[in-house]
Amino acid sequence: MYRPLLAARDAAVATGANVVGWKVAWNHPSAQAAMGVDGPGVGFVFDTTLLPVGKPVSLDGTTFPGVETEVALRIGPDGGIDAVAPAAEVIDVSTPADDAAAALGANAWHWAAVVGDWQRPPDGLGLLDVDWLAATVASFGERLAPGHVVLSGSLAPMPQWVKPGDRVDIVVPGLGGFTVEFSKGES
Repeated sequence: MYRPLLAARDAAVATGANVVGWKVAWNHPSAQAAMGVDGPGVGFVFDTTLLPVGKPVSLDGTTFPGVETEVALRIGPDGGIDAVAPAAEVIDVSTPADDAAAALGANAWHWAAVVGDWQRPPDGLGLLDVDWLAATVASFGERLAPGHVVLSGSLAPMPQWVKPGDRVDIVVPGLGGFTVEFSKGES
């Protein structure tokens, strides 16, 4: 199932990108039903797609862009979660929305991520099952590493569709938030 994703990773690395983490895709049952899968998928986060708060996100080259409010998790030295932050994942639905293999070949539609201030994980946040993620990525020869950024998957069933000039407030209760601005120019 993940062969197209690994090809997308290899193509990005060949252009100079470095893997800095992971994204969870299709974490909502409605998204899984639409994709025809029985569980979430994963994708890579690259240093070239991890953007600072306050910098406009370019939509140049996107097909059908959207933004999702998520929680970013940072993997600690012991393999557990050592910090969390509010996050925005910008996706580009550039393949048919019901074709999981094509979506994985497009790195599960990952376009960019903006991560807010890191903080200690609060009690009761309901964080991602890191053991599931570690087992999933191990199934195709990869691993979670200390310092990796993990995007938890959307906190809503559908992304908010965006265009250049839009500004979207990203708010995660208990963690805070920030505003993402979208542009036509370079990020």
